[in-house]
Amino acid sequence: MPIPVLVGADEAQARNPITFRGLTINDPTADQQSLYDVEDTSESIAYQQDIEPLPDRDGIQVYEPFMVQRLIRIRGWVRGTSKADLWDKIGALNAAFDPVLCYNADTSDYNRGYLALDFNVPTANTDDYATGLIASRYYVQAIRLPVDMISKFEGHGARMDIMLRAADPRRYLQSTESENRTGNGVITVDNSLATYKSWPIITLEMVSAAPAGDATITRDGTSNTVTIDGTQLASATTYILDTQARTFKTGSTDKIAAISGDSGFPDVRTESDDFTFAGFPSDAIITVTWRRAFV
Repeated sequence: MPIPVLVGADEAQARNPITFRGLTINDPTADQQSLYDVEDTSESIAYQQDIEPLPDRDGIQVYEPFMVQRLIRIRGWVRGTSKADLWDKIGALNAAFDPVLCYNADTSDYNRGYLALDFNVPTANTDDYATGLIASRYYVQAIRLPVDMISKFEGHGARMDIMLRAADPRRYLQSTESENRTGNGVITVDNSLATYKSWPIITLEMVSAAPAGDATITRDGTSNTVTIDGTQLASATTYILDTQARTFKTGSTDKIAAISGDSGFPDVRTESDDFTFAGFPSDAIITVTWRRAFV
């Protein structure tokens, strides 16, 4: 779905603020003469659809169809009260969406250069979204500068054309959700409001002891189990398992060697899922955190 330009009730439509790297465009509170004014947005989704009915016979590897990436385009005007104000605004916009600066602003070692683009999507479901808005985000990579050139005939306005690539085509809720427990047992994750699966981050805090042997994490309804060699863990230490990045760390220290090579990494489906934990100390604090995802 394209990012909405306007949100709110039909009789009180307002600009939909879009925020990236601390810069807000289409700000409903901005001065009409000095703002980033979005006219339209569009999106194009790429799919992987290499389906082969007889892969064994033909000797190729095939996958079920899935979305690969999303290209996002945001067009409009940069407006200033003076030439100086206009050039300051162009400079701030180009700095925020500069591909090199965006890449260098990301300190992660996974999906480097893909940063949060935040916006709102209107909904009639005010029971679950009290404001009538779903606070949404894409993780995007800037492709080019929004304002490449300006002529003397533009006055106090210049065209902006923002191009972004989302390698992860899912739209996410801006806020995360989490459930936790102490010791072994089940954590139930209710993801029924989502329309697309997402990947959880599992935090394992070893309070006073580490597992004596193997510890396992299994999501019901899948054969994928994460098996952790507890003898490689330490007490009074917190470990983070990122099932999408497939990393296992304590702080910046890589502990992926503690994960069995035949482990699978379970996702969170669009329903109520049970994650079962076994082999952990009775006082271990276990937390499952995820971000609701939408088509």
